[in-house]
Amino acid sequence: MIESRHLLKPMHNGQTSPFALMLSSLPSLRVLRTPLPAAWDASLLVASQNRCLERILLTRPLVFFGVYGFAGTGVEVLVAELLARLDEHPWVVEAQKHSRLLRLIAACVT
Repeated sequence: MIESRHLLKPMHNGQTSPFALMLSSLPSLRVLRTPLPAAWDASLLVASQNRCLERILLTRPLVFFGVYGFAGTGVEVLVAELLARLDEHPWVVEAQKHSRLLRLIAACVT
């Protein structure tokens, strides 16, 4: 499994990651599932420019104890949870300025 949070990170020179650029033009991409970034970077904004993209599912980690020890998974971040954090979460504060990005995230409600 590839961790998209590493692939979407901007390059050291500040340029957009090649992975984000690839996602922005991938014709078969309909849904992008990725962890909610802790801080703003333009990678998801770049990926959101893909006209075939219908939804962006943001996740947060969920760690639990199972039969074989600790395990983890990503749980979808509810849109209502994001709306409650509009003024405090650094990524959400900046994302508000980009209507298509917000529409793709809000598309998860339906």
